Amino acid sequence: MRSGDKLDYSDGYLLSRGERIGRLSNAMRDRLKVLEARGYAVTDAEVSFVLAWRPREEDREIAVSLANLALTRMTPAVPPTADFTVSL
Repeated sequence: MRSGDKLDYSDGYLLSRGERIGRLSNAMRDRLKVLEARGYAVTDAEVSFVLAWRPREEDREIAVSLANLALTRMTPAVPPTADFTVSL
């Protein structure tokens, strides 16, 4: 994977060529649920950075992908309602 590579998004996971390559953090998944409830949906994902991470006291490296997600409003915005009384 390289910066700029396109990814797919499905149920909290990032996919490349149909294969799961990463999972969003719980905090990000919760944040996306709030946005989805407001009518947004993930419409695009791409690799932003790929980092090499080495856990302490281990010799192996793990590739960590940082991705950008694009969201689009799928439902029209609902106009705000006002709760007030008018006396004539």
